[in-house]
Amino acid sequence: MRRQGGIPHASTEKAQAPAVSRRDAVLVASALTPPLAWAAALMLNYSLVYPSLSRGNKGLLWAVTGVAEALVILAALFGAYTLRTGLHVGAEARPRTQTLAVTICSLSLVFALAIAAQAVPILLLGLREP
Repeated sequence: MRRQGGIPHASTEKAQAPAVSRRDAVLVASALTPPLAWAAALMLNYSLVYPSLSRGNKGLLWAVTGVAEALVILAALFGAYTLRTGLHVGAEARPRTQTLAVTICSLSLVFALAIAAQAVPILLLGLREP
């Protein structure tokens, strides 16, 4: 059934979801990894201050920071790999793949620096009761 203007009625046309390739899903997940790793490290380090104080050891804080930094570095490596090999995708997907790869590399750099900046207080401040 068509309306007067020739525009199909919404109830007569079936909506189709756009096809998302596995590669695009992995790229988007990789783009979300750096900010999620940073947020998780911030929350976990904040919650582990008093347990570290009671143990007298900063090992937990360093472990959380190291894991978050490793996740960000892995995302950056994946972005660089995709940027380098992204030319093997089809011509219509190439700009999207390259844009996501550059985004991953940029986000990884910014959040790697943010996580490193969060590690400065762990390095410089001692564990003692306020």
